[in-house]
Amino acid sequence: MSDDKQKTGGGFFSNPTRKLGGDTNESTRKIGGSDRTQSQAPKRDLSSATRLARPGGGAGEAPDAAPQADNMVVGWLVVLSGPGKGAGIPLGYGLNSIGRDAGQRARLDFGDQEISRENHCSIAYDQRNRKFFIQHGGGQNLTYLGDQPVLAPTELASLSTISLGGTTLRFIAFCGQDFDWEDLENTSDSGSAP
Repeated sequence: MSDDKQKTGGGFFSNPTRKLGGDTNESTRKIGGSDRTQSQAPKRDLSSATRLARPGGGAGEAPDAAPQADNMVVGWLVVLSGPGKGAGIPLGYGLNSIGRDAGQRARLDFGDQEISRENHCSIAYDQRNRKFFIQHGGGQNLTYLGDQPVLAPTELASLSTISLGGTTLRFIAFCGQDFDWEDLENTSDSGSAP
């Protein structure tokens, strides 16, 4: 190694390093040859955090034990008309809040300002009964299932048309009476037993 690299600390990977202090809540970051102390955010205690029930997962299971479970698709919303035409939005287990805000599980932020930022409506997949339901989210603008306003939780059939503001969606179920991700897990569990 050349003398220049030894003096400067060795090149590209050595300069932007971070040294964590032992039990303190501070870290030292090497920036441009000088050490600076920064406050480090405290670690969150996830032991009492709410966890979503997933197929094959127990209530006491660690949240990162099966990371692919968070990505299991149970259905989709496809934009038929309005801003975002042709886009597909996946739906997951449990409650899928629909709105324009980044925090919504099913985000519809394609430019339709008549869609509420948060919880315009929601679509729930009831895993126990293998059915989908749609319900009004509490905003001022209504949601329509076909031509009827959604004013109470209503069962949702595959290929139903949903209208929010100036956007029309088609709901497509993947899971239901004929299939649920749990079926595959049960099949693999019984197949691996001696």
